[in-house]
Amino acid sequence: MKAWLKVIIVAGAVGAAMPSGAAGQTGGCPNITTTTSIGPNGETITRREGCGGYEITSSGGQVPPPATPPSRSSNANSSTTTTTNDDGTRTRTETRTETTTESTPGGTTTETRTRSTSVTTPDFDSQPLPLPPIRASGQGWSIGVGGADTPDDDDFDDFPQPPPDFARIVLFDRANFRGRSIGITQDTPNLERRRFADVASAARVQGGVWELCSEPNFGGTCVETGAALDLESASLNDTVASVRRVRP
Repeated sequence: MKAWLKVIIVAGAVGAAMPSGAAGQTGGCPNITTTTSIGPNGETITRREGCGGYEITSSGGQVPPPATPPSRSSNANSSTTTTTNDDGTRTRTETRTETTTESTPGGTTTETRTRSTSVTTPDFDSQPLPLPPIRASGQGWSIGVGGADTPDDDDFDDFPQPPPDFARIVLFDRANFRGRSIGITQDTPNLERRRFADVASAARVQGGVWELCSEPNFGGTCVETGAALDLESASLNDTVASVRRVRP
């Protein structure tokens, strides 16, 4: 956009030395010097000087456009990777990358920041937890299982038989008789008091016939067992709420 400007500055004796219409007349002010230059916006600047004063005029040129404010944009991405280690642990790493771009008339700058967080925990899927020790004994007999090794089904065959009046059921919170366990030797109408309600996935009987029910006070769906039982196949996985002995 063209903006025509004219600036007149009169100082000293220019008004007296150069009256209107007398510019350039030898009778008024014979020694007048005229210089021209180009201003920063392309305008033509004329300076006339003489007789102790000067006159400056400006014409033409272009008004500069307003400054463009810088623009800023950000982009963030996150990724998670899980690695299984040889020592039986699992490492979960979360990486977050944030990229910021700022554009100005002078150019574009880009800044990238990356942050990673790693957490290592035991890998319970690849290495099952050892079975807690289970011990029972009486006069002339003893039975025990658990500790550092997880037992197989055949491990129980070599144990001495308990006395006829011994009855016990062991509940496990993981399939295949693994994980946390509790031993029960008497009727338990509410497993919540033992902090084992709705978590059992397997049961093993060590004497007697037991009833496992999905509701407290021996209600809901109930199943009787006198041996090892996979609770998922019995439709009671993670639902057992009460246990009682029903037969010797």
